[in-house]
Amino acid sequence: ADDNASGTAALLELARLWSISVANGYPPDRSLLFVAFTAEEKGLLGSEYFINSEAAENRNIILNINMDMIGKSIKYSFVEGMSGMAIDDFKEDTTKREKYVYLLNNGKVTKPLVKASKSFAKQYEGFQVDRRPGLLNKMIYKTSSDHKHFHKKGIPILVWFTGTHPDYHTPRDTPEKIDYRNMTTITRIIYLTSGVILIE
Repeated sequence: ADDNASGTAALLELARLWSISVANGYPPDRSLLFVAFTAEEKGLLGSEYFINSEAAENRNIILNINMDMIGKSIKYSFVEGMSGMAIDDFKEDTTKREKYVYLLNNGKVTKPLVKASKSFAKQYEGFQVDRRPGLLNKMIYKTSSDHKHFHKKGIPILVWFTGTHPDYHTPRDTPEKIDYRNMTTITRIIYLTSGVILIE
């Protein structure tokens, strides 16, 4: 559910919101391409195929926005997350939920977008765009999600996620454990951020 139906659901919602915006006479300043990649768990095969295909080569791609696991709202440390995976009946303490999303970026063009996302987050009381996911989370997300192949091609990236957790890669990653309120806020902030004019 979190890995990665949460990101896929956000992708579909962003496409819906932009289609409404276009229908109401407010198109984006640049073309937007919505892509859900397959075989990420097999070695990022779908995104690798896409970025090396004619479909990508014939486009001037200036930014990749990746949403990978945005359905949780408890800031587990890497050790907590990995150790909890071994507990078959692990239960989350929902009193520890927070209003946040982690955001990693790379590329000159992303700096004003990070600033914009923080500004948009202020619309949602107490919500935080967190730039400090912890070293191990940061290392995992630098190399093990679909933005990697865009980054290797020199394309700027924005990566949105809420971090690893004890349900990660277990059968316990189920829909009733998603924090839909937090995920909705994240999706709205990404929508607003994607509408910012990109200037190099």
